[in-house]
Amino acid sequence: MSNKQLIQHFEKIYNFRDIGGVKTEQGSTIKKGVIYRSDKLSNMTPSDLEKLKKFKIKTILDLRSEKEYNKNKPLLLSAEEINSVNIPLLPIETQDANFRKFFSFLFRKTGAEDFKNFTREYYHSIAFYQTPQIKKILTLISDDKNWPVLINCSAGKDRTGIIASIIQSLVQVPYQKVLEEYLLTNDYYKHRLDIFIKVMRWITLFQVSPERAEFILKAHPEVLEQLYANIKGRYGTVETYLMEGCQLEVEILDRLKQNLVHKST
Repeated sequence: MSNKQLIQHFEKIYNFRDIGGVKTEQGSTIKKGVIYRSDKLSNMTPSDLEKLKKFKIKTILDLRSEKEYNKNKPLLLSAEEINSVNIPLLPIETQDANFRKFFSFLFRKTGAEDFKNFTREYYHSIAFYQTPQIKKILTLISDDKNWPVLINCSAGKDRTGIIASIIQSLVQVPYQKVLEEYLLTNDYYKHRLDIFIKVMRWITLFQVSPERAEFILKAHPEVLEQLYANIKGRYGTVETYLMEGCQLEVEILDRLKQNLVHKST
């Protein structure tokens, strides 16, 4: 399946896709039409809403901070019969500090590796210090009464990317495929990225190069690789991490695994 086949043509939603259709190591396939992921929905147009309705989504799981969520709610969804749940993956003060660091890196002319290290730390803090939140997220997703679920954050890249990769890893999608799915953000987000670069060039009087803006906004494989190395080093497997680190009950994980995949024949 090509990227062009996967990309949904919304007007103001740029990173929407199904995390299903991917094969596991056992030859099973993650069900399609169950879990979707996207960037924020607050800028959607009426046309986008009509397209979104076709997916019959029951639950929107918003991973943004409470401040982000309250400031940019998707108003067009307010009249729809969709359960919108905000489970922040970082506290407000941490998110504010991260935004300040983001913009400081944007205007610096050096420090590309520093930015990757910052992002690695960001992923580490989510995976190892927001474990109660991850437990809430996977518990909600495990209940098929909430399906289909749409997971989203601001860009649909980092917070959403971590959760999507954890789900795929739990059902034993090979890591290389998990990484490929994570990096698809760079294809889905390209149109928005081009617009952002043009705007930033004008706002900063051309102080920020296109290459710099693109580097900061793209998903980088090394970041996810480091996260998985940390999880593997501490727990061995993602499933053990979820059981011991996030205190998820075996019954919930088993239910998620059983409900989420088509068995191989």
